[in-house]
Amino acid sequence: MKIINILIAVTASIIFTGCATTQYSVTPVTNTNSKTIYQDGQETLLSEKTNVVALGPNSATLESGKRQSFTVAIQNRTGGDIVFSDEDIKASYRGTTGTPDLSLKVYSYDELVAEEKKRQAWMAVAAGLQAAGNSMSAASAGYSNTYGTYSGNTYSSYGNNYSTYGSYSATTYNYGAAQAAQNAATAQNNANFSRLAAEGKANLESLSSTILKKQTVFPNQWFGGAIQIVMPRFEESGELKFEVKTADETHVIEFKIEKENKS
Repeated sequence: MKIINILIAVTASIIFTGCATTQYSVTPVTNTNSKTIYQDGQETLLSEKTNVVALGPNSATLESGKRQSFTVAIQNRTGGDIVFSDEDIKASYRGTTGTPDLSLKVYSYDELVAEEKKRQAWMAVAAGLQAAGNSMSAASAGYSNTYGTYSGNTYSSYGNNYSTYGSYSATTYNYGAAQAAQNAATAQNNANFSRLAAEGKANLESLSSTILKKQTVFPNQWFGGAIQIVMPRFEESGELKFEVKTADETHVIEFKIEKENKS
């Protein structure tokens, strides 16, 4: 079943970081058109109308105010083509105190790529400043300063005794030490820039291979990808709702958000 391959490929490539202060469980809420299936150990909602929509979290828990990742896949069971993208997905959160639904942003692939490129630009600036500092330190590595004092007695031709004293300083330059320091700084700077370039390339490749992008979905074809949203800050339980449009129909997929009990 192609949906299985889609969800496995996307879920396996998503990496989550960060320390949670409070964890909230994510539990699917079924309705007359949906049922719960397990995909790679995670509960996923499968909504069936004319078309099929599968949507599930990429983590069993989420955090207040943090970005979360979900995987969505659709099957086109109409007789024509469907164009599907993040623009066809709406997300909202509702607390349990009767507050109105709060619309949540669904990030597009282009927005996530722009974020990553901006992050890379700032990291490049930081790496450049560090490289300049390394080079300046290396440039002064060949110089060494010597300080001291002296004292003694001096006798004149008439036999008079004079006490002499003072201080001195000297600066010497060791070309070998300076060159070694410069070589080490250059190697470190090159390694830093290479690491940042490789990290940035890997991040962009990950986005390209996992994040949902606009796609023409042909009849009977499965298509899907990951989406990212930012949860609002909350301390109570609530509901997370997705509205996924496929052609002329809308699938409503809901999850219950509950604070986990820590024993």
